[in-house]
Amino acid sequence: MKNLGQLMKQAQAMQEKMAEMQAQLEAVEMTGVAGGGTVRLTLNGKGDLKKIAIDKALVDPEEVEVRPPSTTPSERCRLTPNRRCRSSPAVCSCRAV
Repeated sequence: MKNLGQLMKQAQAMQEKMAEMQAQLEAVEMTGVAGGGTVRLTLNGKGDLKKIAIDKALVDPEEVEVRPPSTTPSERCRLTPNRRCRSSPAVCSCRAV
């Protein structure tokens, strides 16, 4: 029984460390640049889209709808097809749930 108690303590310590590391990952931001700097995407360490910047010289302002970055679970899943889906089947259409 003593070994089981130690195993439970180790499992709890690992869970705490994982939670800490996930919080650190979410705080990290990375920016990808394309088109010689005309398009920039900023993502956090979990791969969630945080910001999109497109040079105004690339588009006609009359033809562009300005919206904040996608944050709905179904859009996040659609934009990151190589990641394992974290959405519920009710909101996700990727069928990877």
